[in-house]
Amino acid sequence: MGDQVVIVMDYGSRDLTRLYQLEDELGVIAKQASSGELDGHEVTIDGRKATIYMKSVDADRLIAAIRPVLKSHDFSRDAHISLDR
Repeated sequence: MGDQVVIVMDYGSRDLTRLYQLEDELGVIAKQASSGELDGHEVTIDGRKATIYMKSVDADRLIAAIRPVLKSHDFSRDAHISLDR
C-alpha cells in the first residue's frame, strides 16, 4: 500500500473501548471502499491524545470514506487527518 493516513484526536480516557470500536468501524469502511486498512494506533499514557494509522492505496477515497465515521463520535469529531506519502 502506498500512503499512510494519520488521524490524531483528543481522546480523553485511558479506557480504550471506544477507540477500539472506532477502529472497527474505520476498518469496515476502508474495506468497503477498497481504499485501505488499519495499521495500528498510539495513545498517550494519560489517554488525552490518540492516533490511528491507516495504510491506503487511494488516500483521497479513504479520507472521504472515513470522515463521516469520525464525525459521528464525540471524541473524533474534530480529529486532524494528515497524509504521509
